[in-house]
Amino acid sequence: MFKNFVRDSIGFSLANIAIKALNIILIPIYVRYLSFEEYGIFELVTTLVIIFVVVVSLELTQAIIRFVPDSLDDKSLQNKYISSGFQIILFSSIIFIAFCSLFSSLISILIFKDVSYSYIVRLASFIIAIQAINYSIVVIFRSQKKFLFAIRHSIIVAFVSGFFALTFLIYSGGSLRLLLIGQIIGGFLSALIGIFAIRGSLSVAIDYFIAKKMLIFSVPLILSSTAIHLSSFADRLIINDVLSLESLAIYGIAAKAASVITILLSGIQGVLSPHFISTWNTSFGLKSITRIFFIYLIFSTLILLFLKIFDDYILIFLGTSKALGGAKVLLILASASIVNGLNIFLFGLIKSLKTTLLSLIYLFTAVLNISLNYYLINIYGIEGAAFATLIAASVGFLIHFYLSSKHLKLPFSFFIPFCFIIFLLGFNIFMVT
Repeated sequence: MFKNFVRDSIGFSLANIAIKALNIILIPIYVRYLSFEEYGIFELVTTLVIIFVVVVSLELTQAIIRFVPDSLDDKSLQNKYISSGFQIILFSSIIFIAFCSLFSSLISILIFKDVSYSYIVRLASFIIAIQAINYSIVVIFRSQKKFLFAIRHSIIVAFVSGFFALTFLIYSGGSLRLLLIGQIIGGFLSALIGIFAIRGSLSVAIDYFIAKKMLIFSVPLILSSTAIHLSSFADRLIINDVLSLESLAIYGIAAKAASVITILLSGIQGVLSPHFISTWNTSFGLKSITRIFFIYLIFSTLILLFLKIFDDYILIFLGTSKALGGAKVLLILASASIVNGLNIFLFGLIKSLKTTLLSLIYLFTAVLNISLNYYLINIYGIEGAAFATLIAASVGFLIHFYLSSKHLKLPFSFFIPFCFIIFLLGFNIFMVT
């Protein structure tokens, strides 16, 4: 298991490095062609995409990850899970686009406090729907343990979408509208490529018994996953509401820089779940999980120290002096990403199908994060938003660990991650004050 884990983790890590690096490299280009306010709008759209992909997909991607690995020896059953889940996601995507197009003016007023951004809402709905489809394709490959195919499609989506977005932006001389249209075209072409690649698994119609089973599992997770993303991105939404789009732009650039931590740790997160599902009840599997857990702690700490040393250089690389105002934010958000990543080791509630309890945990975390954001942003600005995210992530993880361990005991104690989180909080308080 461990050798396969290392191989797959390296593959996922390299792919995510390439994808995230592309997104980071594009920032100075976007900032050059867009005003800071327009970049703030772009950052907000990106945030909404991440949040609403969960809603559009009905979290059937989680059901695919849960059930397909258990049916790898039964090709017919496997195809029923994949085909049923994917077709429902396609239908849900169409409904979502229609809804957003119909109520674009109202949604624009709610988000931007201005009806003139209705076109942004309509374009964003297409991006969200296409992203949901592309992500489901990646998940299908992962569930089949075809990790190289998953890596390949992730790279295709990122680079094709980035190519069209950048081309349309430069050709137009700085049109946000055409930038988003470029993303839509690139994402759509990538989706066509992905659908062609998985066509063999889509050869059956929706099996309503299977679909019901998947939806019963996934629907409760919509709340938890939405709460997770709200907890991660509430800061951006509230900054837009309380401060300004320019503040959001600075915060967003710092967050992109902080995503370096996610880049280097995402390989672990990307492949651990399928391995854990198949080996969770073996002593060898648990020993491997323990080893991976401690590697995670050590590696993430080293990355954090790296970011502290080179934070100014990273932000300067992004191409604007205004971004230097987010130096403190970078370190805090990187720490929050580390804490969020720890949740991948907590599989007890998922394995025991306690999805409603998991939803309540993340709902509480989201409420806590939103409350802290409103309080701390008004006092400390964007640094307050970052600290709210870190605190909420820490509390949510500790609650999740305690409850998850009651259903699936892990071979390391609560004390270890607790001390690690205290270290992260203390480190950030010391460094930013």
